[in-house]
Amino acid sequence: MKFEIFLVVTLAIVAGVLADTKVLHNVHIADGNLVRNEKISVNNADTPDEELVIDGSYSHRYEPVPGQNSPYTIVVIYVADKDGNRVKYTIQVAPPVLSLNPSTLKSLSG
Repeated sequence: MKFEIFLVVTLAIVAGVLADTKVLHNVHIADGNLVRNEKISVNNADTPDEELVIDGSYSHRYEPVPGQNSPYTIVVIYVADKDGNRVKYTIQVAPPVLSLNPSTLKSLSG
């Protein structure tokens, strides 16, 4: 009986928290080597604790310049809310691609 009451109260609280968020704008752009996702929302809508939140990510894949074997991707994840602006940058390097000429492949295969 106590567990059932706890479960009902917990579900009511979670439903209330989820109901307080209003999504104002969603952006998803994928164009070639560029991908951008962004969401603008209002948390705790219509309460004294109301706050505007902007969060998203941006990634751009760069092809290797002559002399390099690996393409790389820069990923930016960001959040702006009542606690300020936070940004995290990462660079993801693809493993190098080993290329062999046809005569080398022929001699290796026997």
